Order: sequence, then C-alpha cells, then structure tokens
Amino acid sequence: MRCCALTRSLWVFLLSLCAACAIPAPLPTTGSPAATVTFEPDPTPHPNPDRGFAADSSYPDEPVLDAWGKIAQAEAQGVHIRLIRRTYYLHAYASQETLPPSLLATVAQDLSAAREAGVRLILRFAYRPAENSETVAYCDPPLERVLSHLAQLGPILRAGRGAIAYLEAGLIGPWGEWHSASPEAALLDPLPGYSEGPQPPCGRANYDRKLPNYKTLQIVEALLNEVPGRRVAVRHPMAKAKLLELAAGGEEGSYPSLFEPLTAAEAHRDTLKARLGGHNDCFLASPDDNGTYFYTPGPQQEREKEYWSQDNRYTVMGGETCTPAPYIPAGEDPAAYVYAQFRRFRFNNLNLHYHPGFIGWLAAQPFGDGTLLEALERDLGYRLHLRRATLLPERAPAGSALQVTLELENLGFGGIYNPKTLTLVFRREDDVRVERVLEEAFYGPAPEEGPAVYTYTVSAPTEAGRYDLYLKISDPDVPEDIRYHVRLATQTAYEEGMHALNLALEVVGSRIFLPFILRDLHGP
Repeated sequence: MRCCALTRSLWVFLLSLCAACAIPAPLPTTGSPAATVTFEPDPTPHPNPDRGFAADSSYPDEPVLDAWGKIAQAEAQGVHIRLIRRTYYLHAYASQETLPPSLLATVAQDLSAAREAGVRLILRFAYRPAENSETVAYCDPPLERVLSHLAQLGPILRAGRGAIAYLEAGLIGPWGEWHSASPEAALLDPLPGYSEGPQPPCGRANYDRKLPNYKTLQIVEALLNEVPGRRVAVRHPMAKAKLLELAAGGEEGSYPSLFEPLTAAEAHRDTLKARLGGHNDCFLASPDDNGTYFYTPGPQQEREKEYWSQDNRYTVMGGETCTPAPYIPAGEDPAAYVYAQFRRFRFNNLNLHYHPGFIGWLAAQPFGDGTLLEALERDLGYRLHLRRATLLPERAPAGSALQVTLELENLGFGGIYNPKTLTLVFRREDDVRVERVLEEAFYGPAPEEGPAVYTYTVSAPTEAGRYDLYLKISDPDVPEDIRYHVRLATQTAYEEGMHALNLALEVVGSRIFLPFILRDLHGP
C-alpha cells in the first residue's frame, strides 16, 4: 500500500510538472484541425503614425513647438494628423562655429512636446529662410561648419528618435531645398551645360546649382550617422541617383548615368540606397514640378519620374504643393488624375498648410463617396488590411508548437518606412495574457504588391485554458504607447492597441513524457 500511495503521489507530482513545464511538441501536421477567419476592409481613415497629412511649423517664427495646438488646428479643418514638419532656420548662426545652447534646448523640448502629443516630426534644418534679394543675402555656410552643427545636434536627435518620423536633407540653398546653392561654399554644383554668369554674393538666381558633389555626400552621410535607423529625404530624384554614384566612386560635375530603384531585396537595410527617400515641395505645379524633374519633357524626364515611383515603394516620400491649383494635362479628369499621381509617387504625407489654395481645391473636389481631400487622408502612406488569419491547430498541449498565418495587403499609397513589432497576444478568459513576438522589424507588404502571406511558428501558452487571439503592431521606440500602434484597415474589434483575430485556442496539459514515466515506475 505504501508503494501504491507513493506511486500515486509521484504520478500527481509529475502530471503537474508536465503541465507547467511542457516541452514543445513537433509542428502540427496538415491533418490537424485548423481555423481560418476572413475579414472585410474598413474604409475609415484611421490616423496612423508616420503617415497622412502633416502640420507645418518653423523656427524662429514659432519659437517653440505647440504640438497640441497644431493638432487642434488640423481638426478644425476636419483632418486628424500624426505628423508635424518642423523646420529650423539657422541663418542667425550661419557664421558661428557652434550652435547656442538655447537652440539645442529648443530642439530637445520640441521632440519632447511631440512625444507628449503622440505625433512625430519631419525635421529639416536650413540656413536660408528665403531666396536672396537686393537687400538681404543669405549664404550657405562652409562644409566644416555644417558638419560641426550636425555633430552638436546629433545627441539630441538620437535621444529623441522616438519622436522623429524622418529627416529632410535640407541645409543647402533657400529653404534648404537644394537649389541656388551659394557658389562660395559650393555645397552643390551647377548642372552640366549651365552657365551661371555674374553672381552677387552668395548667388541669387542660380537655380541650376543643384547637382550633388562630394561635399553634399558628406553632409548626407553625417545626417544618416547622427540619427541611426531613420531615413533622410532628398529634394530631387536626380540627387539620390548622383549621391549613390558618388558613393561608388563616381566623378563630380556630371549628370548621373544610372537610375536604379531600390528593390525588395535591398530595402530596409542600413545602406545609403535604402535610407535615402524623397520629398517634392512643388508637387503637380507643372510638367516638371518646377524643376523637380529634368526640365525638358521627354524620355529623361519620364525616366526620373519612373525611378522615383519605383524607388519610393520601399522608402519614404512626402512634401507639399506650391501652386493654388494643380497642373492638369489636357483631356484628364482633374480629381482622378491628381489622385493617380499621389498613388504613382507613393506619397506617405502631404503638408496640410501649403499651398492653402491647393488644399482648398482638394477639399472642393468630389471623389468617390466624399472629397479628394478625404480620399487622401485615408490613402496617404500605408493602409494595411488583414484579409485572412489561420491558426493550426485549434486545440494543443501546453507549450506545443502552433502555426499562425496572416494574409495582409497594403491598400495605401506608400509603405511602412519605420519598423514595427508584430506580436501575437493570447488572452485567457480571466485576462491572463501571453505574448509571442512574431517579427521584431516588420514592414508589411509594399503598396500595390497584392496580398502577401506571412507564416509564423510560435509556442502555445504553458497554462491550460481557452485563449482568444489578438494581433498587435507596436513601435519598438515607444512600445507601450498605443498611440504609436498601427491600426489595420480591417473590420474587426480594436481595443487596447490590439486587433481581435476572432480565433481561439484551447490549451490542454502536456502528456509528452507520461508513457516513459509509467514504464519506469512499474518496471519492464
């Protein structure tokens, strides 16, 4: 009897031990029961991070950033924003070797204000707040001074990276837009075949001095180095192509010979090609967008446009308009044409405040079930839809292997350019939660890629019970702030930053070693 009682006690102990410390079982076979749920898309324009319309703010006109005020101003226009473009004009310090502590403190304060408000900043630093005039000449500083200023800003930008969407290259030319560079500093070269003629100090009308050289490359590389993990947008497609050519040892002073867009295999890496994006600050102003593309209509202009269109699938594209209404080619439907151009160039964001006439035109154009402005608010940037979710199996031993398959499609214009963390959440009836990270740097499908299938293997929770499954898409820089979580364009319950997958898992105690244990207890 004592032997039998001992056996029963050991049996109970081993059962509890196996349930609490289950060894993962082999992957489920194709014959195991599975569950699949199909979802419908949600047309709601959810204000997701890193995308959509952007408010505009500049220093020193606005000495400190009023992020909440910008949000309220946009909402008064009927638009919810998650981005603010903040430009710092440094003309007062262009002749100084160091930036004043007060400016550095302002940048840090602005980043903190953005985080508190749940938005991100598109940052630009520039030395020239306007073009030169007969009375005022704004000059580009020498290269060494620009690099010194960036080195001072770097620690502040790195500390506040969670509040940064990306940076615009800036720094050179009026408004930091990479044209009309000062001949003295020569941070950009004239385009081939362009004769500047006599110039006043710092240049005035030399718009074609916008070809990157090795000084330009040093500035861009410094920006990238000071803010690891963030992209830098350049003003022209020609500029990116030339910077890549120079980085490969090419010659200065020539128009780029290669326009090779970023591929899926090259995307999202820590390389110059992958981290350079674009911004167009005269979108739809004219056939060449006022010098954004090759001036003469024809094959070369179209080559630059198609290069940017394809390259932007895997990086960032933003900017603004600069005319009261868009340029529309003869015979085109205005609203359909403008919408198609935003889609073609994969726009992630657009300045809501400039040009005000253009923004008013968008708001007045009927499109679909609403206006063109409303359609852009919905479709700028990424818009991920979960088409289908599958769990295999539905009932599994504690700690055993499960297979989860997600079918996603990007319905938006652009892609995710800052990585997200994809997490599966098991939620038991008593609110016990178990999380399994599916992907730490998740970018999802590119725009117009069609449905993409993602399959993951994870272990089941180690405690028995019935668990509902949820999907969470968080931000690694601010993982606990659900304002920075991505909300899917999918008709399913969304709470606490999680999407209900409408799938459930029944977890039972593991029995993996019991036959061997019983044989040892009772002998051969």
